[in-house]
Amino acid sequence: MLQGNTGYDLVVPSNHNVPRYVAAGAIQPLDKTKLTGLANLWPDIMAYMEPFDPGAKYSVPYMWGTVGIGYNKDAIAKRLPGVAIDSWDIVFKPENLAKLKDCGVYWL
Repeated sequence: MLQGNTGYDLVVPSNHNVPRYVAAGAIQPLDKTKLTGLANLWPDIMAYMEPFDPGAKYSVPYMWGTVGIGYNKDAIAKRLPGVAIDSWDIVFKPENLAKLKDCGVYWL
């Protein structure tokens, strides 16, 4: 984006990148007359976006979501004795992840 002359008509940046692109002149203000669904956007998400793009002059939310992770704590405790069940070490330490691989636990 910041290299210039990309020829893109639409970009989908992360919210924290919008101020950089605005400051660099890499993106143009939205033509809100063409965005007929703006009134349907979730107010809480619009409020979250406000610090990155006051008044949503250059951006609107494209998507938002969460990821849930479920596990059987007894099964994990048996495979990983002594590892804190509420720690990311369960999946971020390769030696722990290796012990869970046959359960279908992978990082992509």
